Amino acid sequence: MTIGTVSYMSPETGQGQESDHRGDLFSLGVVFYEMLTGRLPFKSANIPATLYAIVNEQPPKLQEINRNITAALQPIMDKNLAKKPDDRYQSAEALKNDIAQFRQPTVPAQSVMLESGLIQPLVKSLAVMYLKNIGSPDDEYLS
Repeated sequence: MTIGTVSYMSPETGQGQESDHRGDLFSLGVVFYEMLTGRLPFKSANIPATLYAIVNEQPPKLQEINRNITAALQPIMDKNLAKKPDDRYQSAEALKNDIAQFRQPTVPAQSVMLESGLIQPLVKSLAVMYLKNIGSPDDEYLS
């Protein structure tokens, strides 16, 4: 018996095979994909079709769903959602390192320009809004 949420299973888990930490990294990749696009990478009409998609199909590219995502993030997602465990990240540390590398500024001169005063940093701000619950009292947590 397979236990787990089908949409987040690795291909090997979906096939009833032995899974290790790389299967967990695949599942984390599904969560990342969902966070970035607002949808699951392998969503089908029913459980067998979803399992088939996880094992055999490639998800849509990130930019096909959200044009605001830089193409530079796609190789990380592709490696995280690779079908074969040997093609995936072999450790969470390796994934963390690639994400950290991705987050580094791509223009090294930017820091020099900031220090010299040639460009000004963006002002970061936060707006907090009070929302009134106009629905059911059971939905109060949403406001």
